[in-house]
Amino acid sequence: MRVASLLDRYSVLVAGETPTALVVEIRHIAPNGRGGRVETKIGLLAAAPIPAEPEAAAHWRADLVLRNDISNDLLDPRLPDAMADWLLQATSCTEPLLLNVHEGRNTSFVERGKIFND
Repeated sequence: MRVASLLDRYSVLVAGETPTALVVEIRHIAPNGRGGRVETKIGLLAAAPIPAEPEAAAHWRADLVLRNDISNDLLDPRLPDAMADWLLQATSCTEPLLLNVHEGRNTSFVERGKIFND
């Protein structure tokens, strides 16, 4: 798994990448006072090229989903811009690029097979 650093406080883990798709996990990194660090998953990003349509040119679309159930001090307002720059510099994404920012929380889940210990 490829890992990149953003803004000296985020780790970007590339979970999957092809010439036409990209999935990454974003984690906030903080020192823990004992020489280690605490990593908090704060979001996911998925990107893919979108073909041209009558109302829009062909472009890459990225959807950045940031958790809204974490402390605001973990979310730097520069993160979306840094993500867009990183996508264009370090991945198969090219301009034009539209990065949509979503805030969300997990509201439910579906389990198949035994996952959780009782």
